[in-house]
Amino acid sequence: MNRSITLIAIATLFSSFARSQSLSINTDGSMANSSSMLDIKSTTKGLLIPRMAKSERQAISSLQPV
Repeated sequence: MNRSITLIAIATLFSSFARSQSLSINTDGSMANSSSMLDIKSTTKGLLIPRMAKSERQAISSLQPV
């Protein structure tokens, strides 16, 4: 009985992660495209990606593997 409950809990946990893989940023409430990680939609605004000089990019310390 405990094993069945544990398996159901694990399956529920993983299914919630599978559904939450895409993020949609918009004003019309539409869902994100399933093949994208980030779906941005706007007819009046744009996307500004941060600009960095080469020296700033090289100054970023790399992460240590976990």
